[in-house]
Amino acid sequence: MTADINKGVFVIYTGGTIGSRPRDPNDPDSPQTVVPWDELVRLTPALKGLDFPIDGWSFPTPTDSSNIGPKEWRMMAEVIEENYDMYEGFVILHGTDTMVYTASVLSFMLVNLGKPVVLTGAQRSHLFQARNDAVQNLITALRIANPADSGIPVVPEVCIFFRDDLLRGNRCIKMDASGYNAYSSPNYPRLGWAGDKIHIDTRLIRAIPTQPFRIRRNMDTNVISFNVFPGIQDTDVVQRLVNAPNLRGIILCTFGSGNVPTNRDFLDPFREAIDRGVIIQNVTQCTRGMVELGLYEASANLLEIGMISGLDITAEAALCKMMVLLGDEDLSGDEVADLMQQDLEGEMSLSIFTTRFRKNGTNRIDDSQPRGRLVSTDSLPGNYKGWKISSAILRFRQAKVENSPHDKPLSVKVFINVSSSDSLDEKSANFAGEFRRTRNEEPSIVSFDVTRTARRLIRPGMKLSLTISIDGESEGSFEWEGAEFCVYSGSTVDSR
Repeated sequence: MTADINKGVFVIYTGGTIGSRPRDPNDPDSPQTVVPWDELVRLTPALKGLDFPIDGWSFPTPTDSSNIGPKEWRMMAEVIEENYDMYEGFVILHGTDTMVYTASVLSFMLVNLGKPVVLTGAQRSHLFQARNDAVQNLITALRIANPADSGIPVVPEVCIFFRDDLLRGNRCIKMDASGYNAYSSPNYPRLGWAGDKIHIDTRLIRAIPTQPFRIRRNMDTNVISFNVFPGIQDTDVVQRLVNAPNLRGIILCTFGSGNVPTNRDFLDPFREAIDRGVIIQNVTQCTRGMVELGLYEASANLLEIGMISGLDITAEAALCKMMVLLGDEDLSGDEVADLMQQDLEGEMSLSIFTTRFRKNGTNRIDDSQPRGRLVSTDSLPGNYKGWKISSAILRFRQAKVENSPHDKPLSVKVFINVSSSDSLDEKSANFAGEFRRTRNEEPSIVSFDVTRTARRLIRPGMKLSLTISIDGESEGSFEWEGAEFCVYSGSTVDSR
């Protein structure tokens, strides 16, 4: 029997420190210039120790990573598409400054990826420095990209390998401008590590897809990302940024778990932009943790105006994801906003699946009409199962609570999937809970946590109805403009 022939690895050489050396060979302090691919191979004797084919393609002009953007990303994706069936995997040699952007955007462009795509580079080039990180990064990346030769599991993802760690590309941030441990994946464990052997944690890598590989080519770059900072509310910076011509999306990097100044003059430009169809996603400035909109008043206002949560996605991945989704001409703005809150390629630990409800009459319950029923506009999205639900929140927008006397909270009861003729029995399995709310002066978000009942009762694909009522002994009213049911589920989405 003839052994299978190893197809080898295809290298995309963009440039960067890994292929750099001083322009003047006699002056090590002269500006560094990137050598051509053929010369890099000739000057890297360690490559001869690998017994599989290594073919390469280079940008017409090797490029500093600060100059890499959508045109170059599309070029890389198309080169991988053209060579996909001919190689075991791919390595992209890249400058370190924007490597996380390239890794993130390719994770969304390379759909149904079933082979390793490993980005690497160096902080010090081996072409003129004896002490360097370039050779080991390159050799290990090539071994990871060729699992048939190295005997490790296939990692069908866009990854970054640097020093010892193999990291999911769309989870990475650059942590160090000069140290060899340049990258970190703060909200997701490393996929593997390299010592005397290469180890892959198969519990963490994504499944090999069953659908054919394809690429997304188009991106919409009419997006911006910026940080909130103390004092921004006293400037016109936001007004000028959100009114940029043709703007379609904003990644807003906020304090802590998603907080911003509550000044109305600060929030109004965001509200107006969202009303124009601009998608604004809230991403934390913190290295670890996630956005929890509504946890504090400072972020509840953002929910009210229509801002969406970034959960624990990095700002870099969020920006790239938004470019790719906005570039899909088959997606509506609402669909893009929903997908931005769902884990598509392992970029977030949770997904938010949102179900909206049809308006029903006056959207009000009070003493004279103590019961109301809401029916979902569509079936429940997602592919979670009850035990994988992290939480389920019923949200009412522009809601107003009146209670009389004012010192006694209004009691609101919620039932899931009961008919109009059913009695509302608190001992029923359909009872989702009783919630006490006090008077609010201005209409705002009102949320009910119905996680426990949701885990027992709801499943993706089902139609959902909610019945809400006020206690017969309560005095007051509850009214709202719109309602939605949000399921927070673990990383179970796999569009492939």
